[in-house]
Amino acid sequence: AAFDMHVLGYDLKTDDRPHFEKVYNQDNLAEFLGQCDYIVNCMPLFPSTEGMLCKAWFDQMKMNVTIVNVGRKKLINDHDLISFLKENKDATAVLDMFEKVPNPFTNPYRRLSNVLVLPGVTAISQEINQKLATLIAENMRRLRSGEPFINQIV
Repeated sequence: AAFDMHVLGYDLKTDDRPHFEKVYNQDNLAEFLGQCDYIVNCMPLFPSTEGMLCKAWFDQMKMNVTIVNVGRKKLINDHDLISFLKENKDATAVLDMFEKVPNPFTNPYRRLSNVLVLPGVTAISQEINQKLATLIAENMRRLRSGEPFINQIV
């Protein structure tokens, strides 16, 4: 939005989300995908989201879409995305997450001219490191005082 872009979202629920003009769900997926110039995937990996970005999604996207994946690798069906990118030379993919780290040179994405392969660093920043250090220190304080942890998974 800071760049005068229309920011749309996709979620299994369509509750209002701050910073999104509209949030779409499975019922209006085609409408959502058909109007996006950029799709930035940062979905979490659950059994229900594994392979979610697949041919059914790519077939509804613009031919000149840019797909950015900073979410977990298993969210994308590789075969379908590679086919889409080969058929649509105007489409672009920016991929930061891969199953094998370091990403091997034999990875088929590396042979596509419309793919930018990043070294898995989109989640690393000075701000994130500071927030993480603060969270760890707070949880250590909570451990000593017997309080429940922040972001505890039970």
